[in-house]
Amino acid sequence: MKKVIVHLGVHKTATTFVQGELASQAQYLSDNGVLYTPLRQVRKSFTYQLGKAATGKLVKDLLGDHPNVVISDENLLGKVNHLLGGDLYSSGLDNVREVLAELGEHQVSVVITLREATAFLPSMYSEYLRHYSFVSFEEYTDKVGIDNLDWYKLLAPFISLHPDVSFKIFDFNAFSHSKDKWLQTLSFDKLTNFEGGRAKSRSTITAQAIQFLAKFPNKSVDVLRKMESTNYMYGDRFSPYSQLQCAESKSDYYRQLAKLNSLNNVELMV
Repeated sequence: MKKVIVHLGVHKTATTFVQGELASQAQYLSDNGVLYTPLRQVRKSFTYQLGKAATGKLVKDLLGDHPNVVISDENLLGKVNHLLGGDLYSSGLDNVREVLAELGEHQVSVVITLREATAFLPSMYSEYLRHYSFVSFEEYTDKVGIDNLDWYKLLAPFISLHPDVSFKIFDFNAFSHSKDKWLQTLSFDKLTNFEGGRAKSRSTITAQAIQFLAKFPNKSVDVLRKMESTNYMYGDRFSPYSQLQCAESKSDYYRQLAKLNSLNNVELMV
């Protein structure tokens, strides 16, 4: 029996940051009994093969010979463009359910970091603009917005289907003082602090940059790539919500975390 950690993100919760650190320490982890497969390889040989090849074989190939295994890819839950169609991770959770079924003989922990809606949605939108043709923020959040983004309603049914799996949930708002604990959790206690070598996390695009991109809807990805590569990013942080909306959303978010923490197989990591 192996010990397996499945890290699902979510998107825009410093996943690139921690994956970069794990990758930079991959040899050290391997020498200490922990297999971490870099993100690019995981996506090519595992995540993007789900539904195309037998899940059992994909899982077996990924587990290798180490007693402890870390699988980290936020795209297991889906891509940032799925939210535009109204699918916030529901179809991705179906994929994860198949993966967990194939891991049934092992001791599995699922690690998820969550983020409050008024911060999460603009950050997701920024990432969407880096990969897909321009749409307005209003169009992007038309089907999934602050009024109906509920982490408890999304995750509780999924968690209840896996009573033998341990779910560890982090609050991204506490990342600045809990990031070392997060890294420790994801490395089976082999790494205790960040040492560098990690990829730089990308920031939210500014409001002025978004207005500029709207002028080039069919070339917005190329324009944005050029702007970011030349550090030609100016203006104020994109903040589409009022202070009242942010305050109400934050209160609702912590109610959702408390409800998740009440589930038997959930641990809220603080």
